[in-house]
Amino acid sequence: MRLPMLAEPSRTRRAALSLGAAWVAVAALVSAPPARANDFTDQACKLPFMDNLCRGVDTVTDTVDFVKDPLGYIARVLTKSVSSSLDSMTQDLNH
Repeated sequence: MRLPMLAEPSRTRRAALSLGAAWVAVAALVSAPPARANDFTDQACKLPFMDNLCRGVDTVTDTVDFVKDPLGYIARVLTKSVSSSLDSMTQDLNH
């Protein structure tokens, strides 16, 4: 007795990865964190030698965020990526 073949493993894997990527993209768009401005920190990071310190703090903060909530971190990164792409497109369309 021979069982019918479902689908090729590569097709199944591709479909699973596509669904996973779509889910992460939708989650990133739905759960976007509110934007906050911090003028003091932005100005302080423009001082000489402070930019290196600010980059180091940002790296440590990103690492801690990733360790605490990996999927949330990925969602925030994807949200920033999508919003940056949309901003770039609107700027290109306006010029």
